[in-house]
Amino acid sequence: MANLKRAVRYNSQNPRTHVFLGLVYFKQGKNKAAVREYQKALRMDPECAEAYNNMGIVYGAMKQLEDAEAAYLKAEQADPNYPDVHYNLGRFYDDVLPNKAEALRHYQRYLDITKQQDPKILQRMQEILRENLR
Repeated sequence: MANLKRAVRYNSQNPRTHVFLGLVYFKQGKNKAAVREYQKALRMDPECAEAYNNMGIVYGAMKQLEDAEAAYLKAEQADPNYPDVHYNLGRFYDDVLPNKAEALRHYQRYLDITKQQDPKILQRMQEILRENLR
């Protein structure tokens, strides 16, 4: 952490530095500090999809669901081809705010962007389809 804070001092105008510091704070359970770092990154780069996406994760952990959804959607708007946000929105709409149609859409978008055939996601998509066809 000391080295990271030193890096921020020397490279404080780089939004990626603040995104990384936010991730470290989140991993330490310091959610408010993580959000502050993501906000700093966004002040420097208002189109930083990774900062919005990570902020969505933190807000979700804090049970601030409206803020989490808004952050994820801003990440998607900033970079529609950022795969992590589609994966996270898929999980969010699948597990947190039940909207299975949106979950399927984001899971599919994630698979399309990454050009992967992730077996866990494909299996979950099949389960959602089966559950909703009953």
